Amino acid sequence: MDKKVRIKDPQELNNVFDDPDYSEIVTELKQKLVELRKKYKDFPELDQEYIDIYKEMNAEKENDFW
Repeated sequence: MDKKVRIKDPQELNNVFDDPDYSEIVTELKQKLVELRKKYKDFPELDQEYIDIYKEMNAEKENDFW
């Protein structure tokens, strides 16, 4: 991580994901994610499954008046 960016943005509020200066870091982190998913037998389809569960939970909370 670029220390200059951390100094300018210590709370990391600015998204640098699409910043070309960070393309190598993004590529590296994506590869690490692939490796971790293999290690823990995770797969991308679970992402959507958990997103759907989370949405259902929030919908139930919104409908729960007490």
